[in-house]
Amino acid sequence: MRLAAAVLGSALLVAAGAQAAGGPAAVSTAYNKQLKTAILVNAKGFTLYMWTSDTATQSVCVNDPTYHCSKHWIPLRTTGDPVAKGAAKTALLGTLTRDDGTTQVTYKGHPLYTWTGIAPDPGDKKPGQINGQCYLSLWYVLTPAGKVITKGC
Repeated sequence: MRLAAAVLGSALLVAAGAQAAGGPAAVSTAYNKQLKTAILVNAKGFTLYMWTSDTATQSVCVNDPTYHCSKHWIPLRTTGDPVAKGAAKTALLGTLTRDDGTTQVTYKGHPLYTWTGIAPDPGDKKPGQINGQCYLSLWYVLTPAGKVITKGC
């Protein structure tokens, strides 16, 4: 049963475009047609988001009993120094240690996440989608300069 749960958990992470364990995470950029600008994406092209409640040194998006934030907003985790690709800037990359001991990637002080969705709100199922943009007026995408994009809200 534990193996089945682990396999299911891994499948959900892959489906959401989350960084697989075992290496440095990559932060890249892609032009988003809806926003008409470049945004940050992960190595699989899935949009990366920031949450306004986080700080540069702490992610408060955790799997608590009420909201299960980190089950819907998957932290971009890394083992090793994250890598910048495309127009992403190495100087803006950083990391923080999450409450569970894992290392999460930050960009200009913003912890990064992908969005899997929660009924009835769809998650990002394909690269380039921005279904989490402006979610609850708290979650936003970032430019390669690390600026928060509020367009489209």
